[in-house]
Amino acid sequence: MVEHIFQAVHGPSVLNFDKHDEAASINERHKGYYDFLLRNTSTTPKSDPLYPLPSQMLFLWQVYTDNIDSFIKILHAPTVSNLIRALRGGYEHLGLDLKAFLLAIAFAAVVSLKDQEVQSSFNIDKARLVSQYQHGTEVALAKADIVGKPDLTALQAFTIYVSIMQHIDGTRAPWILNGLLVRAAVSLNLHRDRATESTGSPLKTESQRRLWWQICLIDSRSEFQQASAFSVAEKMFDTELPTDLDDQALHVTTSKAIIVGELTDTSIFLLRCKIWKFSQQLQHTTDVQLAFGVFRQGRASIEECHSRLFSSGLPLHCFVATTTRLFFNRVELTLQGKIHLAASTKAPVSKSSYNDNVFALYLSILEDVHALQHEPRWEGWRWQIKGRQPPWQALGFVLKHLHECQPDSHSDRALLAISKSLKDAPEEYHQEVQYQQLLVMMSAVERRGELNTKAAPSMNMYETSKLPDFDPSLTVPDTEVFSQDFVTGNSSTWKMHELNVDLPTEADDETGHNPTLTDESWDLGSMELDQPFWDFWNINNI
Repeated sequence: MVEHIFQAVHGPSVLNFDKHDEAASINERHKGYYDFLLRNTSTTPKSDPLYPLPSQMLFLWQVYTDNIDSFIKILHAPTVSNLIRALRGGYEHLGLDLKAFLLAIAFAAVVSLKDQEVQSSFNIDKARLVSQYQHGTEVALAKADIVGKPDLTALQAFTIYVSIMQHIDGTRAPWILNGLLVRAAVSLNLHRDRATESTGSPLKTESQRRLWWQICLIDSRSEFQQASAFSVAEKMFDTELPTDLDDQALHVTTSKAIIVGELTDTSIFLLRCKIWKFSQQLQHTTDVQLAFGVFRQGRASIEECHSRLFSSGLPLHCFVATTTRLFFNRVELTLQGKIHLAASTKAPVSKSSYNDNVFALYLSILEDVHALQHEPRWEGWRWQIKGRQPPWQALGFVLKHLHECQPDSHSDRALLAISKSLKDAPEEYHQEVQYQQLLVMMSAVERRGELNTKAAPSMNMYETSKLPDFDPSLTVPDTEVFSQDFVTGNSSTWKMHELNVDLPTEADDETGHNPTLTDESWDLGSMELDQPFWDFWNINNI
C-alpha cells in the first residue's frame, strides 16, 4: 500500500499468484490491493496467494521473533511456533484468518531483512519479495473479510500489516487504515478490559491488551500536526497495560498469569505503551512550565522503572535506550523552545544559557541518529527508521554554534559528530539543497577554526577532503546559506529562513568572528522541531 491510498487502487484487475512466472511480473513498487477495504466481491481473487514454503516460513518466523516481536508484541510466540511447525503439509488445512496471519508475519519479516539477506536466502530481489508478500497479505485479508467479520487472529494480521506499512510507505495511509483497525477492535470490545478479564483466559486477556495498545501506538503516528484531535485518547478506553511477563508464563490452561521479574519478552513493548501514556499527559498540559515539570518527572519515572533495560548492555537494549533518549531529547527541545519564547515576550532574556542547552541536546541527537543508522549490531531493528531524512536542523544548529562560539571541550566531539553525519549520509541526499548548504557552513566553521588554532591548539578540525564536494550549481549564495526550504517537511515551522550569513574572509577580525553572523540572525526562540523529526516511538504533536 502506498501513501496516497485512493490514488493507488488498481481497479478490477487482479494479479494471479498461482504461478511463479506471473508473480515475477509484480511491479517493484507495490501499488496496493484494497478489496479488504472496499469489499468488492466481484473482484475478490479466486486463487490463493503464493505462500512461503514451510521451511521458509520457519526461517521467516525466526526473523520475526529476532527483529520485530519485541517492538510489536501482539503475538504469543509459543503458540505461533507450534502453528508454523505443523505446516509440513502446507497451508490448505488452515482457516482464512490464519492464512492472512502467516502472510503478515512473512511480509513483516522480509521488510526487516537487508537486501543481500533476502537475495541469498530466497534468490529474489527484496523489493519483489516484499511486494509479493504485501499483496498476498492484502488478498488474504480480503478473503478473511476483515471488514465484515473481524476476529482476533485476522485483526492481529491486519495490525501487523498496518504497523509495517508505517515504515515503508509513510504515515498517512496507515494512519487512515488504523481508523478501520480501531473500529474493528471496538467491535470486539478490546477497548473494554472488563469484557474479557472475568471470562477469558490470561492468554486471551493479554493478547487482547497487547493488540489494543499496538493499535493505539499506530494511531499516534501521523504526519498531520492537528491529528491528535482525531486520535485515540486515554479517556476513550479502560484497557489495562499488558502485563510485564514472558510468553512462556502464559498458557491457555493457566487460571492466573504468572508475573516474573527482571526483563521479559514484553518489557520493550510495555515501555512503548508507557511513553504513549506519558505523551498523552504532555499533550493535555496547556501550561508550558507545568508541562516541563510533568516531562522531568515522567522521564525520571520511566528511566527508573526500566533502568535494567537501559543498562543491560545487550545490543537490543542499547538500541532501545538510544531511541528512548532521542525521544526525550526531542520533547525537551520543544518544551525549552516554548519556555524561552514565552519568557522573551515578557522581558529581555539572555540567549547564552538557552543556546548552550539546545546545543547539548542537538549534539546528543546527532550522535544518537548516527548510531541508529550505522551501528552494525543494530541492523536487525533498523527497519523502523528506514527512509528517515538526515537531521538537517540539528546539523545546522550545531554548525552555527561552533561558528560563533569559542572552542571548548565539546568542540572536537561536535565536529566529529557533524563530520560522521555528513560523510556517512546516503548518496541520495548529497545533491539535496540542505546537504549542500551544510557543506558551505562546514567550510565557514573550518576557516574560523584555522584562525583560532593558536587559541585552541587541541581543536582537531574535520578533513573536508573526506566529505563529498559540494555542487556550486546547487549551493545558495553566501548571504543566503539557510533558506526557507532548508528543513524537510513543513517549511513554515522553520524559523531560521531570514538569515543573512557571510562566510569568513581575511577581512574578519583575528578571532574569526563574522560581524554579519549575529545572535539576532540565529534567534531560535520561536523554533519548533520538524514534525517528522526522528519520532521513533510514534508519538506526535508533543
